[in-house]
Amino acid sequence: MTSGYALPAPNRHKIFTQCCTARGYAPALEGDRMTETTAVKTPTMDDLETLRADWAELEGEALIRAAYEKYGNKLALLSSFGADAAVTLSLVAKVNPNIPVLFLDTHKHFAETLAYVDTMKQHLGLTNIQVIEPDSTLTEDRKSVV
Repeated sequence: MTSGYALPAPNRHKIFTQCCTARGYAPALEGDRMTETTAVKTPTMDDLETLRADWAELEGEALIRAAYEKYGNKLALLSSFGADAAVTLSLVAKVNPNIPVLFLDTHKHFAETLAYVDTMKQHLGLTNIQVIEPDSTLTEDRKSVV
């Protein structure tokens, strides 16, 4: 299946890394929402090399589909909703618009960035954008140290 998008070779496995690994943690799901993190086996370099070999010929939508078929509800995309994100978000929406898309709201984004998140959500039909915000107690503690 061809999606019409081709990712440059260096970015192919970046999607896998962003979607499937986050320092050895994966989401615990309640329905379709991430509610907490639970420890999972951190992939070894051998694991990653096996996936690279198995998925070497895959690009774009096919790569995301293979990851979704393998990892199902443990799959998530981390997105900054920057200029380059539209293509990846579009591919995710084609595979399954309910794949969690995690967005870190640092409280320092331009209003245009936040509006773009809403625009992309509506335009692509993304149904599971989850906004992660810093713990205010930690940021207050940090301010007192600085």
